[in-house]
Order: sequence, then structure tokens, then C-alpha cells
Amino acid sequence: MARLRPPKPTEKPVRVLSDDELKALIAACAGKQFADRRDEAIVRMFVDTGMRVSEMCGIRLDDLEMKADQVTVRGKGDRVRILPFGSKTGTALERYLRLRARHKLAGLAWLWPGSRGREMTPRGSLRCSSGAPV
Repeated sequence: MARLRPPKPTEKPVRVLSDDELKALIAACAGKQFADRRDEAIVRMFVDTGMRVSEMCGIRLDDLEMKADQVTVRGKGDRVRILPFGSKTGTALERYLRLRARHKLAGLAWLWPGSRGREMTPRGSLRCSSGAPV
């Protein structure tokens, strides 16, 4: 064992956005349209929880605990995690949910309805109404 060398990591760490970059990203989603409210809620949820894209896409309405400011997600290996989120994310979610209730796909169980009447997928692309990619 003394002659063994530790393996060299092959992956580079993911770059973390600065506070100014995060503010700019959230500002790009400012607006009152459905896509704006949805995108802001998604960005804030990512920032607060650090969840994976696949976990975000799999959230159902009944996975949200708005009074407790937390969401239940299913991750790799169908592992269940309960993730807390902050008050600004809670506010963004409430604003989104009010618009979602009037959306043509409001009857779906998924929190983020996709354009084809099904849940949003990790490969789906989101854009704020301003055109900024999310």
C-alpha cells in the first residue's frame, strides 16, 4: 500500500456563480408573465437547494410544503430528500403557483408543466420572456 499513488481526479470542479452573476440571472427573469414567474422560481430553487436538474423536473405539486418552506425530491437511485428553501424562493413559488392555477395545463400533477402537456424534462430548454437562457 505504501507504493500506491492516489488516483488523479479527471473532473474539474464546476464554476460557482458570483453573487453579482446570480443577481443578474434572477433579474433576467423579472416580469409578470407565466414564463418569467416560472423561471425565477426555478432559478431561486436551484440556488437555495442545490438540487439536480432531474430532481427539479420531477417535483410534483404535492411535494411542496409551502408552510414549512421545503420540497421533497427523488434523486439518484430513487433516494428521497427533503430540501429547505428560503423566503424569497417561497415568495417566487407562490407567485408562480398563482399564475399556474390559471394555466391551460394546471390540472397536471407536475410542478413545472412542459409544453406538450407532460412534465418538464431535464433536456427541456427554458427561456425567460426576455430571451435570456436559464
